[in-house]
Amino acid sequence: MRQIGLDQVLDRVVLAHGIGQSRDAYRFMVPELVAAGYRVAAVDLRGSGESTATWPSYIRTDIAGDLIALIEYLGGPAVLVGHSISGSAATIAAAKAPTLVSAVVELAPFTRKVEYSLSALGVSRYRKGATAISAVAMLGSHKQWRKYLEIATPEPRPADWAASLERTDAMLHEPGRMKALQKQMNSAADAGAQLGNVHCPVLVVMGTLDPDWGDPKAEGEAIVAALPEGVGRLEMLPGAGHYPQVQFPSAVVGLTMGLLAERVGVRTPSLYKHVDSLDALQRGVGLQAVRDIGAVLTRAAVGRSGPDAVRAIAETYRKWALDHPGRYAASVRAPRPEDEEYQSVAYESVQILFDAVAGFGLTDERAIDAVRALRTVIHGFVGLESDDAFQIERDPADSYRFVVDTLINGMRAEAAIGGPDTAPLHAGEGS
Repeated sequence: MRQIGLDQVLDRVVLAHGIGQSRDAYRFMVPELVAAGYRVAAVDLRGSGESTATWPSYIRTDIAGDLIALIEYLGGPAVLVGHSISGSAATIAAAKAPTLVSAVVELAPFTRKVEYSLSALGVSRYRKGATAISAVAMLGSHKQWRKYLEIATPEPRPADWAASLERTDAMLHEPGRMKALQKQMNSAADAGAQLGNVHCPVLVVMGTLDPDWGDPKAEGEAIVAALPEGVGRLEMLPGAGHYPQVQFPSAVVGLTMGLLAERVGVRTPSLYKHVDSLDALQRGVGLQAVRDIGAVLTRAAVGRSGPDAVRAIAETYRKWALDHPGRYAASVRAPRPEDEEYQSVAYESVQILFDAVAGFGLTDERAIDAVRALRTVIHGFVGLESDDAFQIERDPADSYRFVVDTLINGMRAEAAIGGPDTAPLHAGEGS
């Protein structure tokens, strides 16, 4: 076995999943890691997958003990990748067995004590996720666990998403499995106290759309801050929920390999086959999202101009953004000035709006103002609606149409100043 850098072996990786899952959660990462030259072991936690369902205890320290025993059995040491409850168990394992754990990757980890926030209930995904999780914890609801998985895994989802839900549901219907999930969910959070005792490299990966925290970034930062100085770092995955290894497996593999390469001072070609950096990942996701919304808006605007085109674009944009929150969030990332490809795609997307506004006969300067106003209306409204900021009992769709029509009337009035006298439009009128 090759020794690298710090006299720690970095080519063995152990993958541990979260509650209510199995080693199947790493089905996409395993082949990529193996292809990159790593030796990989994906484990079923106690109570999950093919492991025995009933155990006397399911706390994080128990899981950490299981992981340490596995690494010893494999000949250790190993890089330990833990998701959710296993992220915190990996922390404990690294603190208790520093010679066996050479590095830790915590994916959306419940490392610190969970503190529910009333203020965070204003965040839609957090409120919905907490409601579903509470029903599982208290009632053992299979339906609510499935609902949670759907909330916690926004698009993009893998091609086998529906089949994976069925596999998970079948496992949890086996005798004792749901009880094990509930006990894991209600187990004591005993990992936070060990953060200060971890001295190997730690990478914390959080999704920007993770519903388990009102502010996933703040949670990740708190974990890193509790580690010894220089030990940990946080990476945020745009558009990811609670299961980044399922949504963006190549990104997680790339970040994991990047951590190891950075710590030992080597650049492995296999790393850059996946992703150069987090910035490269964000660029790639954003670029594809802008292409997607451009294609959708083009179809919506075909054969339309002026008010009809603006309404069609506004309605289509809002629906797409609400249906694809991850891709929407990525699409609003501004391209770098030197990124000609991204600039070109973004220009084509904005040009669709200019083509629609052209039907009003505005001056060039006012056309720019109109497009900026339209983008402000769309993004501002969708942003508030996504966070459930509209609590008054009126359908947001009606309010949205009112705002868009108000903007259209303003453009018609502006055009009329320098042209024929035209009465303002009202909702439902054509061009």
